[in-house]
Amino acid sequence: MFKFDITSVDSLKSKCKELSITLPISESVSQLLSQPITVGRHQSPNRCMIHPMEGFDAERDGSPSELSWRRYRRWALGGAGIIWFEATAVVEEGRSNPHQFWLNKSNVGEFAKLVETTKKLAREKYGQNHNPLCVLQLTHSGRYSNPQGKRQPIIAYHDKFLDPSIGIDRSYPLVDDDYLVRLEDEFASAAVLAYQAGFDAVDIKSCHRYLINELLAARLRTGRYGGSFENRTRFLLNVIDKVNDAIGGKIDIYIRLGCFDGMPSPFGWASSESEPPEPDLTEVFQLIGLMSERDVSLVSVTAGNPYYSPHINRPYTRGLKGMQTPDEHPLIGVARLLQLARKVKESVADKIAVASAGYSWLREFAPYVMAGTLADSWANIVGAGRLSFAYPDWPEDIFGTGRLDKKKVCVTCSLCTALMRQGGPTGCAVRDKEFYKANL
Repeated sequence: MFKFDITSVDSLKSKCKELSITLPISESVSQLLSQPITVGRHQSPNRCMIHPMEGFDAERDGSPSELSWRRYRRWALGGAGIIWFEATAVVEEGRSNPHQFWLNKSNVGEFAKLVETTKKLAREKYGQNHNPLCVLQLTHSGRYSNPQGKRQPIIAYHDKFLDPSIGIDRSYPLVDDDYLVRLEDEFASAAVLAYQAGFDAVDIKSCHRYLINELLAARLRTGRYGGSFENRTRFLLNVIDKVNDAIGGKIDIYIRLGCFDGMPSPFGWASSESEPPEPDLTEVFQLIGLMSERDVSLVSVTAGNPYYSPHINRPYTRGLKGMQTPDEHPLIGVARLLQLARKVKESVADKIAVASAGYSWLREFAPYVMAGTLADSWANIVGAGRLSFAYPDWPEDIFGTGRLDKKKVCVTCSLCTALMRQGGPTGCAVRDKEFYKANL
């Protein structure tokens, strides 16, 4: 286990030098993070974003519960310019948990109330000009589908790294092309419902080895959704086209994109063939170019697989019980995520806004790297996930004081992940003990 031993900005700089990594660092915190930014058809009042963090506390019909409402009320009052609502299934069989959000015709009104209240609370606290952008992440969990509390994997191809962890072998059937064609329409229909509910944008979730991310890596699949780059990107690009056809000009499209799976090619997306693999962004750049042609407004850069390579996905101080401690220092993982965002930002110039991730491990020193990210043009927007679970008003404190309270920050202990593995509900078991207790 690597202890968190950063005690000052100078200490952070020294640790970077010791590890031979580069992080952008600036002490002009509130000035940079408070700047508004236009994304697509809308303006965010600042550069701070709440990343999509699943609470696994929805009602059985997929509607937000009172605990869900509490989470979004807290984020609305926290001051972020973009609130990215958590992964929401487009079909019931694609839920990763029986209590994952699921948007459908019968509950669109409940989501509309949640969006309206989120925006209303933010305006009441910060003024009428503070209108946070609300984004809904649309997903299909693929090999991690678990709609009834029992694994029901829907896989695009067999993966020697991932199949054993979900208890399947090569006799397990692959999802067929006909299902995927129908699923494209389900994503488009869900986007229409999201527009009706008042969301400013939808995210076609393409990361963390859920179904769309798996299709991007499906070199070993045959048929119209596997093999070539054209086939592997077909599903995502078709969904974008169908959303544009259905409601183009009325809602923005964002993509949370995995830019490095952490498994060697041909199994991993955006990965080299070597072991251990390194990021290979050749196809990522090609894909983003095609998304730009389709008026995608924002790419949120992420990496890894929370079930297989969580240290890549979310650098941590302490992993789950029984989890092997990775060899690399967590700060290397932070730097990798930010470098991926930087490279994507350089590739798109000003065609698409880029959001970065990876700040939670930095604790109270996160604002300095967030500000540096903006100052050095590594990204346009900075986001936080686990930090937002622990510290929902982190943007407000940055704007008010220019710093974060060390007694409120995330300590990257993985207890929120432990709660998720236990079936939820999920939140911060350290800073929000009254509502979340990890059974460890």
